[in-house]
Amino acid sequence: MKKLGIYVISNLVAIWVVTLLLTGVQITGGFLAYLILAFVVSLINWGVKPILTFLTLPFNFLTLGLFNIVLNIVLFYVVSLIVPGYEITAGEFIGLKTPVFVIPAWHTSLLVTIVIGSLLLALMAGLIEWLLKD
Repeated sequence: MKKLGIYVISNLVAIWVVTLLLTGVQITGGFLAYLILAFVVSLINWGVKPILTFLTLPFNFLTLGLFNIVLNIVLFYVVSLIVPGYEITAGEFIGLKTPVFVIPAWHTSLLVTIVIGSLLLALMAGLIEWLLKD
């Protein structure tokens, strides 16, 4: 149960970061909507994703595991269809500026928003889970 709590917290923060960086990912309903979305994403990543990963094992072998990225993208979009108040549209990536590198802002289509959003969500959630593990 503690692991599920860590998954929910990490997904909650990761979803918040994704909504800050991508204007095409919108959540209406306040903190409760974020919490419901984080819980649904955690349940899908914990329950549905391992089954789909097993079913797509031949594709994962052929692509050396890169098919998991496609699976993340599909699940990111499916969650937007399931959860009310969570919407993905074409938008704009606001960019990042650090002392080391700069990623400029640009307009994104729906597909690019879904791809970037799923990658950011997976990277941020993984990083936060790694930081919160025992």
